Amino acid sequence: MKLLQRERIKAAVGVSLLAAYLLQALLGLEWTWLAERQVEQNFRRWTGVVLLIYLGHQWLLSLSRVMGWAKLAKKGYQHHKILGLAAPVVFYLHSIHLGYGYLLLLSTVYLANMLVGYVHPISLGIKPKLYAFPWMVAHVALSVLITVVVAYHIWFVFYYE
Repeated sequence: MKLLQRERIKAAVGVSLLAAYLLQALLGLEWTWLAERQVEQNFRRWTGVVLLIYLGHQWLLSLSRVMGWAKLAKKGYQHHKILGLAAPVVFYLHSIHLGYGYLLLLSTVYLANMLVGYVHPISLGIKPKLYAFPWMVAHVALSVLITVVVAYHIWFVFYYE
């Protein structure tokens, strides 16, 4: 299978999972068992830890690039993209709902960053740097914003315990 075809399939899977998450959230559909678990403080914290580890792993690609670890970055790039497909599922396990206030902001930025990731220039078959540079700026900027709001969320959760 050609690279472009594989990348388009990955993008379609990612967009489909993202659309499924948004659809269930907007329609108020719930998996009762999971909704009941998400009310439990312990479950929320442990799925939050899993989500935090997931986000930290996704940051390894940027870290390896900044540190000049070319071999690790090249290997990590494929892991980053494949694990990016799981982003809606990991988020769903932690929160069925989009939330309100700053949690709605966090959810929106997280989901928007997923969409940006799925429309990567390679998956669209676009080679010009005219698209690649703004795409990278948007993806990294959204990632940084997610990190800042997640830090606030963690502080908020433990401060108001």
